[in-house]
Amino acid sequence: MKIALIGGHLTPALAFIDYCQKNHQNDELIFFGRLFARQSSKQPAHERDEVLKRQVTFIPFNSGKINNQPILTLIFNLLILFHGFIKAIILLTKHKPDVVLSFGSYLAVPIVFASFILKIPSITHEQTQTTGLANKIISLFVQKIAVSHKDSLKLFNPRKTVFTGPLIRSQLMSQEPIFPSWFNRKNIRPIIYITGGSQGSEIINCTVSQAIAQLTQKWFIIHQCGSKSNQRDYYKELLVNSKKLNPTQRSQYIVFEWLSETELNWIFRKSSLVIARAGANTVAEINFHQLPSILIPLPFSYNQEQLKNAQALAQIGGAYILEQKNLNTVTLLKTINQAMKRKTQMKVALSKNKPQLGVKSVYNLVCDVVKN
Repeated sequence: MKIALIGGHLTPALAFIDYCQKNHQNDELIFFGRLFARQSSKQPAHERDEVLKRQVTFIPFNSGKINNQPILTLIFNLLILFHGFIKAIILLTKHKPDVVLSFGSYLAVPIVFASFILKIPSITHEQTQTTGLANKIISLFVQKIAVSHKDSLKLFNPRKTVFTGPLIRSQLMSQEPIFPSWFNRKNIRPIIYITGGSQGSEIINCTVSQAIAQLTQKWFIIHQCGSKSNQRDYYKELLVNSKKLNPTQRSQYIVFEWLSETELNWIFRKSSLVIARAGANTVAEINFHQLPSILIPLPFSYNQEQLKNAQALAQIGGAYILEQKNLNTVTLLKTINQAMKRKTQMKVALSKNKPQLGVKSVYNLVCDVVKN
């Protein structure tokens, strides 16, 4: 079986690839993905490197966004979207997949529509508590819709929609995490992991930079800041700022642009607390590892999807929500202290709500639509 995957949301796609390569080695996989996370700033996406690392064919692809925009920007993006549709027709005709598996976002819209025109069966997977405009459009043309949350079943056509659960990368489920070479074995301070996602977050990076002297007095900080663009180099800025600390505090802070799955698995299993955006996949990974968190939802995410993701963990007592408009060094440090005092209770709450994993169920849906 030849399966065409569409990026957009990278980590569940990687989880699916890992599952296929472990359990269905005869399947052939190809991956349509972005070269840049942000086209305007030329911030590199990690899709190509992660896909090629798994020895899967990577096909560069781009499309226009169709959310709320100024009219001229919208017209420009519609032209890019139309170009993407023509390119999708050409690529699908050339590669002839048996099935298309989408992981949402604007990137997948022209490919799913092209697969519909070419009568290639398709499936989409929705990771969030809500759904974006792209997946609403995509859902009209696919045979099946897989959702990570039972609450999401009501968002789509019930005859098409199946609850599968989230997809977690296999390396993040290893019970024997590999000790990273960069960690000081003598260090016994509680670890706090801070991330703004693969693209990074300017406000989180800046707030951490301002609070780093206070943070490193009590905790060991692992900070994933995002790749550089033609506008900012967060890694360089944070590294320069950390050198202003005294030697003891400097030893309690380490910053990365990006972390591998094996490094992330170790961090999740050894951290006392994670501070992060509330993207669906980040929240699923935090929930899977039963890790107390402070979630800072992206305020302008479509239909407040990040806030709803965060609320799902906060309502069971497993996370604090710190809204971006209230984020500063004082509120950050105050919320960290509150969370660290309650981390045992938070872990207990999370242990009662561990998510059902869905990668095998999604694969079975792929097989079903091919057969039918």
